[in-house]
Amino acid sequence: MDENERQLLLLQDKMEKMNEEDLYKFVTENYPEAGWCGKKKLVVRKIMTFERARIYGDKDPLATE
Repeated sequence: MDENERQLLLLQDKMEKMNEEDLYKFVTENYPEAGWCGKKKLVVRKIMTFERARIYGDKDPLATE
């Protein structure tokens, strides 16, 4: 596991442990351009997808070659 994957897992764990109010504050402070709303699980998934795309760009780290 490389450092990027480790950081992504830590971010995911952090968000999953937050209650809905704290998650809303976290998202609006750290991702103001996104404007994501919805169920907690979907918001976490969207942020994780956003972060993977930001880190890896066009490369899909989950793809098997």
